[in-house]
Amino acid sequence: MSARLSDTRPEAAAVHAALIRDAGLPRRAGMTRALTDRVRRIAWQRIRREHPDEGERDVALRFAALVYGQEIAQKIRESLGRRAA
Repeated sequence: MSARLSDTRPEAAAVHAALIRDAGLPRRAGMTRALTDRVRRIAWQRIRREHPDEGERDVALRFAALVYGQEIAQKIRESLGRRAA
């Protein structure tokens, strides 16, 4: 038996899983896309809230580091630096 990670009753979780499974691939893909978009907006808002004095470029670089990793964010930073020079 697997450990429960929420307070949802197993019967309700089974119904929920069945509804998602029966939704079809296009609907599930849309749900995944909507959830991803929401999480990204929340992350952006949190960065903005934690660094209110930073401009959009710096917030975007912090976001890139969070989502894609520090190495990619550094490459973006370097590329932007070359364009500005």
